[in-house]
Amino acid sequence: MRMRIEGSRTALALMFAAGTAVAQTDALQPGLYEVELRTQFSDAQGESVVPVSVVRRCVSATEIQSPERLAPNFSAAAACVWSAHRPEPGGASWTVDCQGDPVMRGEAHVRWTKDRYAGETRMVLRRSAERMNMTQQYTAHRLGGC
Repeated sequence: MRMRIEGSRTALALMFAAGTAVAQTDALQPGLYEVELRTQFSDAQGESVVPVSVVRRCVSATEIQSPERLAPNFSAAAACVWSAHRPEPGGASWTVDCQGDPVMRGEAHVRWTKDRYAGETRMVLRRSAERMNMTQQYTAHRLGGC
């Protein structure tokens, strides 16, 4: 049975909880950000692009502590762990390991300036012997205060 792209959209709906913050720097300013997310799934049968979603998210000074909070998050049911954090000038990267259904593993990175951030998460989703690739790209810009 082929892992269906449509079934994975349910996982996407659970994953996007656009937390927002940045580690070890005060470069990113707190405020209201507009975040645009593009997601693409691909498997042996082809590719599918989920429509672009745009959300507005308040980033507090307290939240500016963990770079993975800028990336689209996964639901608690996905049981994800972020590890191998690698701070870089103006950004960070890390690995993601989720033990939910489907099992997901991959890497992510984010770059930021004072009022913008952008990143990408590349995951491999596995269910039984089936495999699907997912790429999420996101960009955000500050609109002002919250």
